[in-house]
Amino acid sequence: MQVLLLLSSIVVFSTTVTSEDKSENFPTKLYSQLFEIVGENLLKINETKGMNIELKQMDFFLYNSHNRGREMKLNPLNPFQLSTSKGKIFFLVHGWHDARRYSLWYNELTNKLLRKYNTASVIQVDWEIGSFQSIGSSVDSTESLGSNLATMINIMVSNHNVSIENIVLFGHSLGAQACGWTGKYLSRTTNQKLKRIIAFDPYGVLFSERPDSRRLNRNDAEVVHVIHTDGDYIGFLHPCGTIDFYPNGGQSQPGCSKIDLKNPLKLLMDFVWCDHIRSFDYFVEAVEDKNTFLAHQCYNKKALDQRNCHGSTVGLGDLETTREGIFYLETNSEPPYHKPSE
Repeated sequence: MQVLLLLSSIVVFSTTVTSEDKSENFPTKLYSQLFEIVGENLLKINETKGMNIELKQMDFFLYNSHNRGREMKLNPLNPFQLSTSKGKIFFLVHGWHDARRYSLWYNELTNKLLRKYNTASVIQVDWEIGSFQSIGSSVDSTESLGSNLATMINIMVSNHNVSIENIVLFGHSLGAQACGWTGKYLSRTTNQKLKRIIAFDPYGVLFSERPDSRRLNRNDAEVVHVIHTDGDYIGFLHPCGTIDFYPNGGQSQPGCSKIDLKNPLKLLMDFVWCDHIRSFDYFVEAVEDKNTFLAHQCYNKKALDQRNCHGSTVGLGDLETTREGIFYLETNSEPPYHKPSE
């Protein structure tokens, strides 16, 4: 009850803030809807029929070493610009109530990946039309989103000489669950398997009760690399990849409990989103050096819960790892998040 009263107060305060005071990184209507995810979680929301997203309703923007800073819009049915690509192709897929123009991690990760891989291409996926439904409807729409991505990838491989070995999918929240559907549809329709999916705190509400066949799982790609930061609230808590990282235990992240009453909008956003978005914050920092953010392997989930993990290490940002298992690490409460091993 105290939490609800606090949130109600924040919402009241937020209505007095002018649009000029609000962060330019988020759409104005998001502020009035942030409370929805808290309320719906508390009320155990139900999945509802969502829109069947069509490929033509999605946008795809290409970045590479030749056009850094100025994107190139792709036709998903004829992405001929990729025919000469010999390097890795990274897809970035945002989550609920997000869009390419608002996403906190798209540009940061794009720049890091292009610096790390000179011949790489990054495709920023925009499914804004489906992400701004109610959460129950957006959950339902992830299947059509994933199916569309599989269609585009199949066209790239079949018609444009792209190797499926070079394709890597990054997804946050519902975007991570959509990447799982992409892997499923590719396997069903082409008998080919994605090389790697990297899932930033895959969405857990509604998915936690689903069978593996209807949510992200370890069989959706050769490597399913999962980073859990808000498990059992917004994110999916249980291991669901070939390798599962649990920074600070995977539920509450240091620094996310700070209260700034001078900025009620930030307080509301932090209360709802802070732990959830730390997943990509950590990775964006870690991808620069695979020898940072070293995580120790845990014998099992019980060992993780007891913070009794002393096995061999792997970097959270290691894009080449084929290691499997559950891994634990600790981070700092603010950037730089990397906490050197003692």
